[in-house]
Amino acid sequence: YDHQSISSSQQREQCCDDEVMLSRCRYFFDYLGVGGSGMMTTSSELIETCCYEAIEVLATSMEDYSNKNNESSSDNGTIERGVVVLGWLVGLLCDDKLVESSDTSVVLLDSVTPQDVKEGDTLWYITDGTVNDSPRVKATIMKIHTDDFPNLYFTIAAYGDGTTNDDNDKSSEVVVRQTVAQRLKTQQFPAGVEATPSSSLLSSTVVESNVVGIRRAEEAIVTRLVKPYLLRGAGDNDDRCLAEAASELLNTVISRFGLKGRSGIGTNRFDVFQLINGLGEECCELLLGSLIDNEEGDADADADDEEVIMEQLSSKLTRLSLALGYGCLTNRSSNNCTIMKFDCCTLMSSLLHFFQAKDFNGESNHHLTARFYQSVMMWLSISVDNAMNDDNVAGVWFLMELITNALVSDNGHVSVVDVDPSIWLLRSLTAFHSIQAKMITLSGINATYIASEQDAISNLLGLFVRCGHSDTSHVLVGSHFTSKSDGGIPMSYDHYEQAWIAPFKTFVIRNIKEDEAALAHAAKTHVEDLCINLSSQEKQWCAFQILTFLAQKKQELYSGDDVFPPDDTCSRLDGIWKHGLADQDASELEQDVLATAKWLPHHLMSCIEGWNETGMLADDEEKKIEDNDSGGSAAGIISFLKWLLCLDFLDAAAAC
Repeated sequence: YDHQSISSSQQREQCCDDEVMLSRCRYFFDYLGVGGSGMMTTSSELIETCCYEAIEVLATSMEDYSNKNNESSSDNGTIERGVVVLGWLVGLLCDDKLVESSDTSVVLLDSVTPQDVKEGDTLWYITDGTVNDSPRVKATIMKIHTDDFPNLYFTIAAYGDGTTNDDNDKSSEVVVRQTVAQRLKTQQFPAGVEATPSSSLLSSTVVESNVVGIRRAEEAIVTRLVKPYLLRGAGDNDDRCLAEAASELLNTVISRFGLKGRSGIGTNRFDVFQLINGLGEECCELLLGSLIDNEEGDADADADDEEVIMEQLSSKLTRLSLALGYGCLTNRSSNNCTIMKFDCCTLMSSLLHFFQAKDFNGESNHHLTARFYQSVMMWLSISVDNAMNDDNVAGVWFLMELITNALVSDNGHVSVVDVDPSIWLLRSLTAFHSIQAKMITLSGINATYIASEQDAISNLLGLFVRCGHSDTSHVLVGSHFTSKSDGGIPMSYDHYEQAWIAPFKTFVIRNIKEDEAALAHAAKTHVEDLCINLSSQEKQWCAFQILTFLAQKKQELYSGDDVFPPDDTCSRLDGIWKHGLADQDASELEQDVLATAKWLPHHLMSCIEGWNETGMLADDEEKKIEDNDSGGSAAGIISFLKWLLCLDFLDAAAAC
């Protein structure tokens, strides 16, 4: 999670520590035989005991941090790691289930997202896709196939026939087959079905004991870790750390426990309801107060007050978003708003009115800080499912256009230099995912928002092409933490996958399938930068898929009579290619070059033309590859991809 108050080196160390700590927890419980299917009474009791110990340690750390105890070793990283581990333990206690929005049952987190699957992953394969609740057998992903992109499929090695509940049994014959993501799950048993130990069913006293343990853990977290810190001051960084940690823990309480205990004045459910609704009301009041001050007061005199108001609003909106399911250190939940019966529509209306009333072409928006825009992105991510409808969808897309434009504009009042571009990309991707998922449920396409949607997606692609390999882009943990590890064993820092890669791949695949016009507009706007990004190992896959998609649209990249070829092409044309040609032949060659320049990205054009002179790679690209220790094989891949794209674009031109 991106706390800017610590250095990049500290953040890198913290990120690795978080993953190592969770790995140690997993090893410890695996060694004791705790977790998984058929959990015995002693396991539940042990997990509950570990939860209490984690609560005790975290409560002490937060108290020391709050009191600024110089003798204490507590810092941001200590508290954040405590939140990560406690959230993981609570997940074990609840058997890795999230409360449904109906607040009456739970659902297993067993769906598999195709883009998140990696070779070597262990999942569960449904043996018969035509039968409900068909047995599931353990399977290892051997290969990921992309030849039918964006429809991915997999080669797996499946073990057994599903007749045994022993999820570690690999004694049966291994069957290698191909399958799709719909037949793969992360859990052995379907939603609502529990594992049955071979000896006997779990007694009702075991179930009742676990429920009692959950209620006790819920009480302890809310009383000791949430209530004392959730409403701490908005301006101080120390208070901000504690308040956001409390918000993350409140997300865990709501999404895992559901606050199903006693209700009424003085109970945890009532107190949490009051806290969350209080934050929402304060956000609305701050938005309204800011607009009133702008209308009645002197702009210069009120500038400082406006900045203070925006800082308070950013802090409260961030806490509200984290508590209602935007997990950074904890698992995300899409049902918290419904579980708590929170009115998202009122705050959404206030936010849209605030942005519509602002003059974003003026110079009076310096108080709209990067932190404020981040908090708005977070709020959109968790609220649109409940608050966006046919009446305000145009306003939501207008808001996304404004925010993303402010981030990528070179002369805007906010720039991505304020925060690492990868952080902005993550925040934006989460909001885009929520909005586009909600769009499916609306009545239909509305011409009032098409332009805003296309510009917003174009701005998002602008963030992507600006992202580089930076230290701070690896520091996200919890829901934002991924690694290329084998069997849970943490690898060296250099092998950690940047957190924005998987969600951006999902975004690309979704838009290739469902929103072609918007993605085509964005790709055409950033076509040259996408070609340059082919030299980045981290962005190469996404850049190539987007460019291939653009070529298949069979549209001129540059239209009109004022299109000029790249400078390098013009130099070669005048100095080499036309040398010795008759005037008519030279004129025809010029027309051919001009026609090519309308269809082919100019970066590819210059690059491929220069291969005969400088080799397969230009000097600046060779330098980048040497710096990234990619080796000669990477250089060959880059050249091969550029050549394939060149053929795709020229084939498109020939077909028109």
